[in-house]
Amino acid sequence: MQFTIDRDQFTAALAWVARALPVQGIDPILNGILIEADSSGQVGLSAYDRDTSASTTTHADVATAGRALVSGTLLATIAKLLPNKPITLSLAGVEVTLACGAAVFTLPTLPIADYPALPALPPYCGEVNAAEFAAALRQVVPAASTDATAMNVYGVQIEISRDEPLRIVGTDRFRLALRCLPWQPTSEIDTEADTDQPDTVAVRVDARQLEAIAKQMASAGGTIRLSTTPDAALLGLADGSRRATLAAIAVPYPDYRHFLAQEPGFTASVPVAALSEAIKRAAVFTERGPQNRGAQIRLKFTATELEVTAGFHDTGRGQETLPIQFDGEELEMAFNPGYLLDALGATRTPDAQILVREPHKAVFVHPLTGGQPEDHYQHLVMPIRLPDVPPGPAHHSGLPGKAA
Repeated sequence: MQFTIDRDQFTAALAWVARALPVQGIDPILNGILIEADSSGQVGLSAYDRDTSASTTTHADVATAGRALVSGTLLATIAKLLPNKPITLSLAGVEVTLACGAAVFTLPTLPIADYPALPALPPYCGEVNAAEFAAALRQVVPAASTDATAMNVYGVQIEISRDEPLRIVGTDRFRLALRCLPWQPTSEIDTEADTDQPDTVAVRVDARQLEAIAKQMASAGGTIRLSTTPDAALLGLADGSRRATLAAIAVPYPDYRHFLAQEPGFTASVPVAALSEAIKRAAVFTERGPQNRGAQIRLKFTATELEVTAGFHDTGRGQETLPIQFDGEELEMAFNPGYLLDALGATRTPDAQILVREPHKAVFVHPLTGGQPEDHYQHLVMPIRLPDVPPGPAHHSGLPGKAA
């Protein structure tokens, strides 16, 4: 195998597939990146950690076709350090040589016969705008669990339906985010057109991996082709020459829809930036800052003001008051400041609506546009029970997956 390729073109392809290299792997063969060159002038790169795969093809001047497996981390590091000149990569025996200008590197190959085959893309089910999909994930991922010991809520769930918008949902049992966005489905989710197949397929995958893939695909614009199997075992994404697959989480996801029922409640219209800054300032008096799970701030709602407080008289206390519009009676609640900041930041609008049903039930945070709440995005945050307020029955139900 021997080919010559543009340096930036090669490093961009390597950066794409390197995301599928294992962070901590016990199987050294999975640390490799597979390089395949064919006589038509196409060079393919791929990586696979048995859960996530990434592959791409790019054009090169191929002198000799062939295949090689080399250390992915080492190859990507070397490529980024090379001068901006064409790269010639060649395979001789059990070594791969990279030559770029006066720089020459030799890498040992890994046993290609032991490398597992990448999963094929599952049946195509539709397309979604890449930028909108990435933006939707940025709104949902902060609420998604990254705790691998709680697999019933781990990751984000993508709900793919022929007749409804794409739904993306994530929860960590203390908050829940749902984003709906338009997409263009195929006439059949399953290309085998089995009438017994469900109209909606829900596939749940690692949140951070999916967000990273979508972000990089969005940088090129265009659309993302989504694909999945009828049994929701695999999620595939493709945009032209780049492809990725994510293995689904097989543990059943909890039923979350009844938590989203819009029960009557009191609403407050709040300025997102001003309230976020007030929370950050008050959170100075919470132990280890706003992202500490045990930290809490208090929000006191009145008809015209929102009082934000944190801390205690003996350890220091922060307090700030903001003008708001609240249509209920005076009410005080406590929240983890980091969770509330994530919910407010995810609205991506100057103003937000906070819907309060009962002191111990989750509050809804909605983006406000033109004074009206947007119905395509919902973010729920569970309050922390205040010690001087008796618990109600709703306090024990919690969000999906939360222990009683």
